[in-house]
Amino acid sequence: MDDYAAKSTENSGQQELDGKVLYKISGGMHHGRVAIANGAVKKADVLSAAKEKSVASSNSASYRSMAEENRQLQQANRGLHERVDQLGELTNDLILNLYSDLGKEVPAGLKSHLAALTANASMIVT
Repeated sequence: MDDYAAKSTENSGQQELDGKVLYKISGGMHHGRVAIANGAVKKADVLSAAKEKSVASSNSASYRSMAEENRQLQQANRGLHERVDQLGELTNDLILNLYSDLGKEVPAGLKSHLAALTANASMIVT
């Protein structure tokens, strides 16, 4: 009874029992009946509480699963961005070193293109 009194503070002045609170503290409807109250509770209130509970727990589990999958995808995405950045830097270095080894000037168009690629890579939000 102490559990009921603690959870049904809003109905403290009423004689009627709160079906939702009884459902929660009794652990559900075993065999289709409320374990306590001997018919003093409206079955509709108890069924309403049962439906709320099953929907909430179902959504909670699916939400947690989705959140974990999202976390894993974000981590994989960060790893891919880091790898792409590394490959981009390597490619830029190879091109610049190739021109340097050949003793040739890097064409202005290529310089601006490489600079733009480097800038775009650093702007990607991970």
